[in-house]
Order: sequence, then C-alpha cells, then structure tokens
Amino acid sequence: GFAVLNDQRLTYVDLYGSTTLRNIIRNPHVAAVFWDDKAVDGWLFKGIATVHHQDEVYKQVIDRYVRAHHPEGWTPPPECRVVTIRITRVKRVKPR
Repeated sequence: GFAVLNDQRLTYVDLYGSTTLRNIIRNPHVAAVFWDDKAVDGWLFKGIATVHHQDEVYKQVIDRYVRAHHPEGWTPPPECRVVTIRITRVKRVKPR
C-alpha cells in the first residue's frame, strides 16, 4: 500500500517489477485514488513519479516497510523498487 513520505510525496514498494512500474518508467505522470468505502469519500492525487533503487530514498522506505511488515527481518528481492510520487494536484472525489 501507499505511505506518506512527507508533506509533498507519497511512496510505495514495488516488490516484483510490475506492469505499473514499467508504465511509470515510460511516463512518470501518474494519478492515484484513495477511496474510503465506509465514509463514501476519497481523494485523487496527481503527480510525478520517480523510481528508486539502492539510493537513500530506497533505503529509507524499505527500512520503514521492513519494520512495519517484517519485524523479524527481510531482504527485498533484486527486482524490488520504491516509487515516490511528488504531488502536484489533490482533488476530493465524493459523490453528490
């Protein structure tokens, strides 16, 4: 899932080199919708994605991911990447 990296960036871990990752490499302009079924409310985030591997952002996000999901320890597969999205636009998406 997605996590907040800071006030301007979202991030997620792509474990296996998905089609989405290949699409981001071709065109980094992305959109992500977060929807809350219970509240019937959501947000659309648009931004520019960056793929990270073995840099400081990668290490920071993977460390956070391991602490949250694998406290006993874990080594990411070689194809694992971290994607950050610099948010350029936010829009509420709530039905009327």
